[in-house]
Amino acid sequence: DVAEAARNVVCTGAKPLAITNCLNFGNPQDPEIYWQFREAVLGIGDMCRILNTPVTGGNVSFYNETVHSAVYPTPVIGMVGFIEDISNYMTMDFKNEGDLIVAIGNINPSLGGSTYLKQFYDRVEGPLSNFNTVDEVNVQNLCFNLINQKIINSAHDVSDGGISIALAESVIFSKNNLGAEINIEHKMRIDELLFGECSSLILVSLNEAKLYDLVHLSKEHDVRTQTIGKVVNNGKFIINESIEPTSKIYCARGGMRSLSISWLLEKHGLKSITLNGGYKSYRKWTLDSFSKKWELELIGGKTGTGKTKLLKILENNNYQVIDLEALASHSCLLYTSPSPRDRTRS
Repeated sequence: DVAEAARNVVCTGAKPLAITNCLNFGNPQDPEIYWQFREAVLGIGDMCRILNTPVTGGNVSFYNETVHSAVYPTPVIGMVGFIEDISNYMTMDFKNEGDLIVAIGNINPSLGGSTYLKQFYDRVEGPLSNFNTVDEVNVQNLCFNLINQKIINSAHDVSDGGISIALAESVIFSKNNLGAEINIEHKMRIDELLFGECSSLILVSLNEAKLYDLVHLSKEHDVRTQTIGKVVNNGKFIINESIEPTSKIYCARGGMRSLSISWLLEKHGLKSITLNGGYKSYRKWTLDSFSKKWELELIGGKTGTGKTKLLKILENNNYQVIDLEALASHSCLLYTSPSPRDRTRS
């Protein structure tokens, strides 16, 4: 959205200037689709007026749907900014061991509409976190001034994936084996804290000696701040030491976001598996295998003719072997009453 695009620009040390857009929706003759489009345009206009970022152009794409459903309403925003002094250019990666990691803005994430809810539960629902335009502007202005007054060493906004993914991305892009130790005190559920999403929240790092300057400036902008951790030089990323590995996680899509989540889970000792190319690639591979011609040889014969011995010899010579009699525990199910163990194996 417009607010997130502006946060991304501000986190580089630039002042947002203007936007362009690409609005992708379904059939506007459907009243629900038309309502989505109308509300999106009104929302874009309202936020652009608040940020003083005019719309320089854009395009609209309608009728993006199948016979079953339309695409999710997808307004895409491109924003341009201006850095007056290139020496103030800021990046997301951590710079120095011992730097404090501070959240500027309210930590109030919600799992509603989050990547986490869609990725692991295939659900797109729930209320979004509260959004306040005044808080958004204050957080952006604070971050802009912190960068231009050279108080902070890194800045990265919280968006898709929540706080944990934003921190993981900062660690991934950091050099010199820098990592992060995070300790966030909150009463919400741990998955909501780590993967819930919200607006008006930016993570910054700075030298401890400049913490007073940050706190003083944040009070001038009426922005809440919270120190949540520090930068370490062991290459590890640890959030709240009380979090223990509990399960194996499978990331189905295999994209960059899945790789980030997988990396994060591995850092916490959770085994994760990603599919190269995602589930669509795996599904295609599976379907293609059905049309492949397999060279199969069926070995049969009477009892005692040495079928099992022959299969063992083939297996020892690296042939792929399926011993159906062994799977059935060598029971003739047509004429015997198999035990529960036999029945299960059969």
